[in-house]
Amino acid sequence: MINKLKIFRNKQDINNWFFSVDLNKLPVDKFLERMKNYSKYLEQFYNYHI
Repeated sequence: MINKLKIFRNKQDINNWFFSVDLNKLPVDKFLERMKNYSKYLEQFYNYHI
């Protein structure tokens, strides 16, 4: 199981991630709520990496 998720600001700055969560410490519902707040960044991330 992946226990860390990193979302990157942009492709050029991929090592300076601003969002990282340890799923062992953060409940799933709170994690999902936080992900909603980062939806714009997620869209950018997926556009770059998928």
